[in-house]
Amino acid sequence: MMKLCECGCGRPTPLATRTSRRYRRGEPQRYILGHRRPPNTTGRRFSEEHIKRLRESHIGQSAWNKGKKCPQLAGANQGNWRGGYTKCVDCGVQTHSYKAVRCKSCAMKVARHGKRPSAEAVQRSADMRRGKPSPRRGIKRPDLGGPRCHLWRGGLTTEAERIRKSVEYKAWRRAVFERDRFTCTQCRTPRQPIHADHIKPFALFPALRFELSNGRTLCVPCHQSTPSYLNRWCSEDAANG
Repeated sequence: MMKLCECGCGRPTPLATRTSRRYRRGEPQRYILGHRRPPNTTGRRFSEEHIKRLRESHIGQSAWNKGKKCPQLAGANQGNWRGGYTKCVDCGVQTHSYKAVRCKSCAMKVARHGKRPSAEAVQRSADMRRGKPSPRRGIKRPDLGGPRCHLWRGGLTTEAERIRKSVEYKAWRRAVFERDRFTCTQCRTPRQPIHADHIKPFALFPALRFELSNGRTLCVPCHQSTPSYLNRWCSEDAANG
């Protein structure tokens, strides 16, 4: 018995080669290979407006099973359970794999020294470095700077940007914050993002860029309200002619 595909293409469907849950052997199938069930089973097609309304009705709604766990299929009840992550044999911290013996920190120390250092050795090493800056801090490498650097693009950094990234500018900024106790000098609002502002503009007074008396601590809203914020005085002068 010849049967046409139910998707509406008009092509005859093949016969089932074996008995399965849906068909018996030799029985004509409902669809040809590669076709799918139509979008609805009512025999009619929805309009574009109706499809749009159905799509918008689900916007902002979370799935019914979002955030819900299935303890009956988790942990040891899961088919691929391998015992969970192991713990480090040295410090007892959970490792990153179920096969690992040590955590990453202990594994690096063992690979470096050949054995796990004692707790006294670790404490002595920490006490020796505490309160001391890095030996390379503030030291420049002229052999790796400028055109010798692999990221060199012809000197695109401006002079103002180089000054703001220098060690002297960062030390001036830290000194201004410590003097004002990390609080805005205008609104005195605590726990706000703060900036180190120049009382006399950075661009107009180059000799006062690192003067502590020329700096003040301002929060972001107070800094944005100043007349020199982002060279606002330049745009105002240009507008006034």
